[in-house]
Amino acid sequence: MSQVADILETCADAIEQTHADGTIVTRAGDLRSIRDFAIPRPCGALLERAVVATFDSEPKNTSAPHVVEIGLGSGLATLHLARGLLRCGISAPGAIRNADPGDYLDGAGELLLERADVADLVDLRREYSHTMLADLEREEHAVRFAFIDGAHLFDTALVDAFLVDKLLPVGGVIALHDLWMPALQTLALFLTTNRAYEPVTVTANEQLVAGPCESEKRGVDPDRVVSTRFKRDLLSYVDWHTLLLRKTEHESRAWDHFAPFWE
Repeated sequence: MSQVADILETCADAIEQTHADGTIVTRAGDLRSIRDFAIPRPCGALLERAVVATFDSEPKNTSAPHVVEIGLGSGLATLHLARGLLRCGISAPGAIRNADPGDYLDGAGELLLERADVADLVDLRREYSHTMLADLEREEHAVRFAFIDGAHLFDTALVDAFLVDKLLPVGGVIALHDLWMPALQTLALFLTTNRAYEPVTVTANEQLVAGPCESEKRGVDPDRVVSTRFKRDLLSYVDWHTLLLRKTEHESRAWDHFAPFWE
């Protein structure tokens, strides 16, 4: 790999050019529009800041992975996650472990990682997320940050969050995407009522705080919120359809615990 500063610049150029073009290139040389499946630039910047806020005070070691990502798609979100790690001095090969069993963009996401010079930083597994996450637990890996943006079914996302939780220490962060979807709103409600997670946001100076967003944002249209509790407790934390949840303690529930979370 190049020097970190060079990679950061190359990565930023790849992000800017991809958004300017509005397309990515497949391995067959075809152009695919990013309009319907790539994260908006401000959402990517939010992820980058969240990674910096999570890792900046952490000791830098060479063990990998540090971040898990569910879903690759265009690769734009992965570039922002990579930039966040690089800014914190983390450049170990495989620092990001990504699970994406499909390749509906014909390798376009992988090509973008190569173009941005971060392919070595990403350990891409063409397998389902539940098998990758279970392997990480068996290997006794601990990760600090997880971006869940795979299948958007409630049960699938719940399994992802359940398995990610086993890898996260206290203070680790789960980022949920597409909070305009009822399934993801429901998952967020479950995690903040039945599990030990609190909603957080990233300040302008890249600190995680347990308070609502402080800047102008594209959150979720209140008309698309399906729960009174979500609108009251979580809506103000959603930024660019993304919600950050920080783990506050390890599993300590009684065997028969259940807290109703839907209203």
